[in-house]
Amino acid sequence: MQKLRVPLLLASVLSLLALPSNAALKRVEELERGVVRIVNLMSDGTSTGTGSLLNNDGYIATNHHVIEDYDELFIITHNDEQRIEAEVIIDSPQLDLAVIRVRGIQGNPVAINDGSLGKTSQVYAFGYPGISDQAPGGHAAVQATATEGTVSRVYTGSWGGSRALKIVQHDAAVNPGNSGGPLLDACGRMVGTNTMAIKAQAGHGAFWASHASELTAILNSKGISFTRDTSTCDTSGGAGTDAKAREDALSAKSAAQLAEQRAKEAELKAAELRTQMDEQLGERDKQLNWLIDNVLLAGSIMAGLLVITLLLAVKGNRQKAAQVVHQVVEPLSQRFRGSAPQRPATTPSHQPGPTQVAQHAVATPNNGGGLVLSGFKGHSDSVCLQVTSSLLADGSKGCSIGRHPQLVDLLLDDSSVSRRHLRISRGSNGFMVEDLNSTNGTRVNGQPLQPFKPVPLAVDSQLQIGDVKLLVSLG
Repeated sequence: MQKLRVPLLLASVLSLLALPSNAALKRVEELERGVVRIVNLMSDGTSTGTGSLLNNDGYIATNHHVIEDYDELFIITHNDEQRIEAEVIIDSPQLDLAVIRVRGIQGNPVAINDGSLGKTSQVYAFGYPGISDQAPGGHAAVQATATEGTVSRVYTGSWGGSRALKIVQHDAAVNPGNSGGPLLDACGRMVGTNTMAIKAQAGHGAFWASHASELTAILNSKGISFTRDTSTCDTSGGAGTDAKAREDALSAKSAAQLAEQRAKEAELKAAELRTQMDEQLGERDKQLNWLIDNVLLAGSIMAGLLVITLLLAVKGNRQKAAQVVHQVVEPLSQRFRGSAPQRPATTPSHQPGPTQVAQHAVATPNNGGGLVLSGFKGHSDSVCLQVTSSLLADGSKGCSIGRHPQLVDLLLDDSSVSRRHLRISRGSNGFMVEDLNSTNGTRVNGQPLQPFKPVPLAVDSQLQIGDVKLLVSLG
């Protein structure tokens, strides 16, 4: 089935109702906020899935295979893109079900219908399809999508020969990344947890979900609260229609208006992002040209200085040679310090300095300031990362750097850099750097870091992230 944005899907879900409702737009937000994106960071890569919010205590239902073999586990909430670490509460490989918990999540728990589900019943698969690790921006990653279908059958089976369970077969397409997401009925209640898919060449396929009764059974066994609703789902608008269902029903017109509004907002965000990228590229070109001009000038002066110094040294006048060196080098140093191009206040004012130093002083916080990491990747692309004081405000979390826009605070787009490569934090004794079990490792002044063991990060140190070498300075 073709993927639909949530507001358009909800319009088709409830298109039989022609009752306008003042709560239409609010209801769209409520249904979207009941589904979250789950990110599983493993030692050998990253996987994503979907979960359903069960109650206001932060319990979330998903698949076992979504959270399997995790090193770090967190969820990304709808719209605000907030990342919250998660802990595993229930894990059932045989049922391919799991329950995780996050603290402080704001959402709208889904109601569960674990009653009977007939053939040809209308159902909808919600979730967050997987996106490319290299995708720019990243707004699509926190927008739930959905597909429409019908129930083919409900039967007793198993996942790969494990224990028997109740399974729902349907044809609402379950895309990669949707695993663990809810299968909803026409009234927006969860009737299953999407688990498996077999797609045919023509794009059609068969899809399976564990029946909601399997989930409610393990929730009851652990004393986890949830909302159960097995009332008849009547969308005809007749006398037997539940009052709350009528009030919460979306009209197609209201849903279409919301979809149009969000499309315009996404277009504006994309245009703003393109403008920012153009400005940053222009500023980097200025900095690179300045660096090339001054390096060429410095090279010419130093070559002449070397000849004069050698001649004086050969003649035995070492004192005169030292004076010549000082007279030439000091003005050159002043030129480098004073002629650097001015940058906007949002970018660092430091230029890459020498990469070889005899001693390093620990970078102590300067009135709550941050760090600047500057250098090059490849043969010509300049890199300048501003580790601001705001990014370092949370001492336990720090500032993460990597090449996945949804997993880190600062993006470093290079193939040698892992999705979530390292973390920089600030403590009472200064700045610290910690490798996050990256593929190509992290080095400080040539010394490799052991994963998850923070070490001091000093001013003028050389920080190597994969193949990218950067100089550390105060910012």
